[in-house]
Amino acid sequence: MDSSSVSGFFEELGHDGQLSKKSLFYGVDFWQIGQEKARESRVLLTNHAYLLTRLEDDKSLIEGRILVVDEAQKLFLAFESFSQKVSRWLASADNSAGNSLCGFSSGTPFT
Repeated sequence: MDSSSVSGFFEELGHDGQLSKKSLFYGVDFWQIGQEKARESRVLLTNHAYLLTRLEDDKSLIEGRILVVDEAQKLFLAFESFSQKVSRWLASADNSAGNSLCGFSSGTPFT
């Protein structure tokens, strides 16, 4: 197989996490089955990157569960990076909105 047919093959297999309940494959869909098991489990074992990505979509993912995070030491770096991005975004939005963003004064977005 050449590289173009390999990439086409993987594009065909790709899953975006969306499958209609009317689909013939809904009951055997690996993504859907995994998500249902995660919702029902008492223990959630995940790595830091997947956890952060999933929390963007579903904040209830960790509610009422024991959370075990592989590579947890990397969470702090990810939070710090995210915090810096948010700070830059807030500063940029604050400056373009005339030093006021959603009722917060400049420099105190979280008070």
